[in-house]
Amino acid sequence: IVLPRGAMAALLIGVGVAAAAAADTCSNYTIIKGKGVVDSTKLLAQINATEYSECCNVCQATANCGAWTFAHSTCRMTALANAWPHDVSGAISGTSTAPPSPPPSPPIPFPDYCKDKTCRNVLYFVSDDMRADWGTYGLPVKTPNLNALAAKSVLFEHAFCQISVCAPSRMSFMTGRRPDTFGVWNFIDTVPLNTSATPGHFRDHGYITLGLGKTFHQNLGAWNVDAYWSPDKPYFPYAVGVCPHGSQGGGHCMQTDEEIYDYKLRLQTIDYLSYAANKSKATGRPFYVQCGFRKPHAPWQYPQRMWDLYNDSEIAVAQHKTLPTDAPLISWTRALDVKLENGTSFQYDAFNPVPDWVMQDQRHAYYASISYVDEHVGYILQTLESSGLADNTLVLFHADHGYHMGEHGEWEKKSNFDLVRLVLRCLEVGVAFVASFSDPDVCVVAKCAVAGGVVITLGCACAADDPRPVAAHHLWHPLERAV
Repeated sequence: IVLPRGAMAALLIGVGVAAAAAADTCSNYTIIKGKGVVDSTKLLAQINATEYSECCNVCQATANCGAWTFAHSTCRMTALANAWPHDVSGAISGTSTAPPSPPPSPPIPFPDYCKDKTCRNVLYFVSDDMRADWGTYGLPVKTPNLNALAAKSVLFEHAFCQISVCAPSRMSFMTGRRPDTFGVWNFIDTVPLNTSATPGHFRDHGYITLGLGKTFHQNLGAWNVDAYWSPDKPYFPYAVGVCPHGSQGGGHCMQTDEEIYDYKLRLQTIDYLSYAANKSKATGRPFYVQCGFRKPHAPWQYPQRMWDLYNDSEIAVAQHKTLPTDAPLISWTRALDVKLENGTSFQYDAFNPVPDWVMQDQRHAYYASISYVDEHVGYILQTLESSGLADNTLVLFHADHGYHMGEHGEWEKKSNFDLVRLVLRCLEVGVAFVASFSDPDVCVVAKCAVAGGVVITLGCACAADDPRPVAAHHLWHPLERAV
């Protein structure tokens, strides 16, 4: 049975029921945990499933099926010849024979590229779910360090993410490929492992590449780690925030620094950056250090000093609190659980917003979380300055997409409104140059107007060549003229 992606699901579910009545077939497969084996571009069939044994049975009953992956209540199947192991958090896979080994780490093609060139270092920040509510836009969020970075930078007011969801957006801006190129639209799919990516491009040109936090979404950030990151330091994985009455779906809480992942990330980034700077001075090799903050993704966590920066009564609420009357309902989505610190939840829909005081409470927590990220950026930039390498280091800051805070009755992301598609970006070289952000209505994703702009623009800006093929054009030469 060969079906296009998502087609005739009911037929496959029927097959699954019939197969489940037969003897269990999982013993016929080599089981692999924590790995996916199904290439999204060579999908044989897909069904909804509640447990991995359904995949075993349906694959057994499906012609030409030799491999399957069960993850996030979805069973995906392919021919054995198309199976390739890759990291998928929480996945269970099976192959009818032993799966092929992952491809070996590629050699560094241009290890001496920078010996006869002036190659700039890169310090690359990514934030999670941060929209452009910065002080530099005249908005009430206190972000002194990001404001200072913006003041030394070129401003981009229109930059778009491809999809306002973490995983596909990150896979897009990290590799420069549009989501449609390889069918990466969710938290399961990835591009093929041989796809070039920003850190891998710099590694291929002799850079020391060190990664921390949420860069890619998959594998706690460490996706395809051997191909993209230097072995000098292990990739520092991200963690999920937890509040007493909150989770990734919503809520907020006041905690100590030591309880919040981003504080640990800050300390680790300072350590990695210091190592990279010292090694660069000793060897002449430039560095690429990327730090992916978890905030302000829910649950919003913050120490007391960040909460005290704001007062609920002084926080403005959304001007347009419901979906426009002429907007199709399909444009609206309910995502975030609007929840107070004590766990009290508030219902809402496209035409019935939460009370103003609840909106102010949520914005208060979100703003405190943004200010906390700003503090981390300040400490890390101080470390860069102290290293003496700031004048030859390109600094980039952006987020994966924007965010709704009650506008149009929306909370969170996962829609096509500008607030979640437009992205803020900051790119600075030395003391004189470069940044890109979005305007107050824009959110955040590292893009120079389209996906792929980051890897190409960084490559050209740092003299690390122009990484083709990707799905965008770089803006380095216009940026040079803007200085």
